[in-house]
Amino acid sequence: MIEGVLREVLRSDSVTKVIVALGNWYRIDSPQGVIDPEWAFFNKGFGLKNEYMTWLINSPFVEKNYHFHVNYCDHFQWFISDEKVRRYSIDRILFSLFKLYEICKQKGVDVEIFQLLKPIRKNDPEIAKSFVSEVVENEWFQKLDKIEKTDSFKLLGWPFFDDLGGDHAQQILTDEMKIGKLDSHPNQKGHEALGKWFNEYESRTRLKLVPYISDGVRVEENEDICHEAFLQMQQESSSDRLAFNYRFDQLNLPSMRFFNFMFDGDEPVQASGCQVMSENVVRVCSRYYLFDDFRTDSSDPLNKVDDFFELEYVLERLKDVPLLIWSREKAPSFFRRIKAAKPELFSDWKVHDTKIELLYENNFQNIFYVGDISFLDEVTHPTI
Repeated sequence: MIEGVLREVLRSDSVTKVIVALGNWYRIDSPQGVIDPEWAFFNKGFGLKNEYMTWLINSPFVEKNYHFHVNYCDHFQWFISDEKVRRYSIDRILFSLFKLYEICKQKGVDVEIFQLLKPIRKNDPEIAKSFVSEVVENEWFQKLDKIEKTDSFKLLGWPFFDDLGGDHAQQILTDEMKIGKLDSHPNQKGHEALGKWFNEYESRTRLKLVPYISDGVRVEENEDICHEAFLQMQQESSSDRLAFNYRFDQLNLPSMRFFNFMFDGDEPVQASGCQVMSENVVRVCSRYYLFDDFRTDSSDPLNKVDDFFELEYVLERLKDVPLLIWSREKAPSFFRRIKAAKPELFSDWKVHDTKIELLYENNFQNIFYVGDISFLDEVTHPTI
């Protein structure tokens, strides 16, 4: 399958970009068609007693969809319980990906690779565990893992296996996104969902997080690019209602534990800080600013250019803080919507019942928080 992509790249000088969607890692090509040794292994003797197998046994497709795979694998002893078969399957995929990387690099062709289907089924946990371990041990996996991921070479969701912290697109497909109970291929809704998944991952790999302040310390090597972004932010925001807040001397930088920019190439996309407000309270998304060229429809709170990547980055580094807050002057419905839509990120967050006077008199703010709410008194006027 990947060999076909390699042939096209080598044949033509007009190819400028390649996008590869990976399927099941066990599948192999034969002169008669694609063989699925994993499917054959688990269904031999019609082993999986489910609705699909009940239908298949009595269907006209039983010869092609059952005997073809099972008989082929029996004849060549192609059993996924055999370590040699697993290691061959792994090496074939990863070596092909590495060849694709090397050839495309030489020809100046951009490459994006993602895992469309689950790389393996997990009907047998022990076989699945062995497969993942053998992936990590493979020399081509280790080489791919060390390659710098750039705009010219992207592995979306790498290392693809959820046991390794990777990702694949199939997991987003609900029953309503499939053709039917007996056909798990995506329908129109499924294709739309897969497109959204791909675009979000593609966006994440395109964007780059550049810290100006990290854990309270200014990052000297990033000063030049960040200072240019600060200047652009001040110029762009000059007509904004909160323009004063985006002046360099009003960004509260001395009290920031983190202050990050997201860049798309050399273009600043957004800025956001984590402000230490008291001994036990840090505010996230402080002095948040989205640059003009990347502003989206504000009616959709999930339409974030970075898909909350910067926020995930800082939350991972603020686990020692007793109370994290996100404040907003406008209606709290924004917080309720993102909590419902992003449970993997906000399941433990809560919306405070009422507005508080945050730090200063008449500075009434809605509060979205996680942690010990008793520390909110430390940042509520006039108790500070």
